[in-house]
Amino acid sequence: ASAYELDALQVKGCTGVSRVALAIDHWQGDSEGSFEGMIPIGSGESHVAAVTFTGAAQTLSLRDVDLAWIYTANNKLLDVSETVSIDSVTVTGKNLGRVETAMALTRLDVKPFYAMWRAYQTTQTQRYSTTRACKAAFMDTLKTQALQFTQSQPTLAYPIYKITNEHGALSASFITRLAPIKAQEVGDMDQVLQQVIQGLTGAAKVDLSEAYLTKTVGMTAPQVQALAALPWFTRQAETLSLDVKWDQGTATVNGKTMPLHELGGVLAQ
Repeated sequence: ASAYELDALQVKGCTGVSRVALAIDHWQGDSEGSFEGMIPIGSGESHVAAVTFTGAAQTLSLRDVDLAWIYTANNKLLDVSETVSIDSVTVTGKNLGRVETAMALTRLDVKPFYAMWRAYQTTQTQRYSTTRACKAAFMDTLKTQALQFTQSQPTLAYPIYKITNEHGALSASFITRLAPIKAQEVGDMDQVLQQVIQGLTGAAKVDLSEAYLTKTVGMTAPQVQALAALPWFTRQAETLSLDVKWDQGTATVNGKTMPLHELGGVLAQ
């Protein structure tokens, strides 16, 4: 095991017309080695006083950024927990508000995950993309690794994502889990994807303050009215809400059911 600590660091950079400035007050943590030789295990926390990105037309400023993270190995599976709070987010003088977010990733089998990622990267090369035999090999690799990856039933959760200012708030939460794929029912990649969709369970909730949408985002009242009229939103106390659940290939949006594979298209309309 080892520990590290960093205090009072300022970084400035420039790329073309863009500039970045970073002021770190404190950064500390500990390391207990690496997981499967790929990911460092340990915990840490930091406080960044200010981050400023300046582009050709806009400037993004973050003030008082606090981060905390924990990476642990549990029975050859990886668990990750991260939290972030930003006291103030400003875009070209407009205060978007305070940001709070948290993420938890549990029971991640790293080896098949990296194998799938490396196989995908290989497909991006020109030579690989023109070789039918290599494409077939990639699909076989993906199918095999997907089978292994789902056996640990990895879960991804964002228990809170919230941004608040004097006008109101936008908030969201999300959780989803993969069920194991059954090898005897898989003959090709389409069946793998079908089983992945069928095995997904989870839920998401979004709340949008109408005052935040008009006074901070800049939407007009007719635009908010049009958003509220969409069938997947409910409206109460000047807040628009979206409540989604999915299980065994079926999605429920504010009480209305549909096939899960249609959910993305419906929400994108």
